Amino acid sequence: MEKIIKIGEKDVRLKANAMQAIIYRREFGRDIMEVQGSIMKMLKFDKSGNGAFNFDGIGNLDSVGIVQVIWTMAKAADASIPPLEQWLEQFDAFPIMDVFMEAYELILANFISTTKIKNRKAAESSQRKG
Repeated sequence: MEKIIKIGEKDVRLKANAMQAIIYRREFGRDIMEVQGSIMKMLKFDKSGNGAFNFDGIGNLDSVGIVQVIWTMAKAADASIPPLEQWLEQFDAFPIMDVFMEAYELILANFISTTKIKNRKAAESSQRKG
């Protein structure tokens, strides 16, 4: 999954794929799920499974982690981008929440299943066995 977002006046191509986790761990020494977990704490789901952000939980967000995830998705889209600090220097501003709101679907793409679980108890049971 790919998307071009605006950061300041620049177009930035982001890509969500399995390489995100590898790049993130290699570059930052921790698991990308830590940051995605902080994002998940802000999501509230209704009975239909539709998610919406609850900004009451904004204190749970890891802002540096979000910047790192955005850079990781840019790196997945274009291996030639420079290291994080050099990449950030090219932007006059980096409004984290604006960038996050443009990119959150990609951030969560590898975290949330797109398949509806028909029999939740059976799925949970099979997870416990494995």
